[in-house]
Amino acid sequence: MLFNALSIKEPWASEIAYHGKTIETRTWAAPQRAIGEMLLICASARPSSAVSGHAVAIARLVGCRKMERADEYAAKCPWRADLWAWILDDVRAIATFPVRGAMRIFKVDLPNDVHDGVCRICGCTPLSPCLGPYGETCSWVFEEPPDPEGRALCSNPACQAAAGYVEAV
Repeated sequence: MLFNALSIKEPWASEIAYHGKTIETRTWAAPQRAIGEMLLICASARPSSAVSGHAVAIARLVGCRKMERADEYAAKCPWRADLWAWILDDVRAIATFPVRGAMRIFKVDLPNDVHDGVCRICGCTPLSPCLGPYGETCSWVFEEPPDPEGRALCSNPACQAAAGYVEAV
């Protein structure tokens, strides 16, 4: 399963994966086609850290606009007029795996043991489950017949509805 990916220097990739950073800043705007899509967050090879050269999280890119002064806290960096704010939501840490990074947005073919544990609708993982309509955490279901690409589906009713298994809640 191909995922859009973004290389981010440390410690910022880990800040997104584990510490609540919800705005990534770039000197270029996100491509319009990427808005609303899931991104694989990858820690770049340099500087060296425990996760350098590995994918660390998935997140939904929900918007992109010029950075505002109010973005400093969520971006964990000072405001600059030349920066674009890439707004992330549904950030979920994943089991890390090696990735050869690239400039800009690039494609990564997820290993089977990774995409089997990432819901194909909401992007949640067993380590970072989503919440159902009553606040319960999701579980994992095995589809019959399986998705043609072998992707997983969680038990959240919204995901089940989006996949066509139940009526929308």
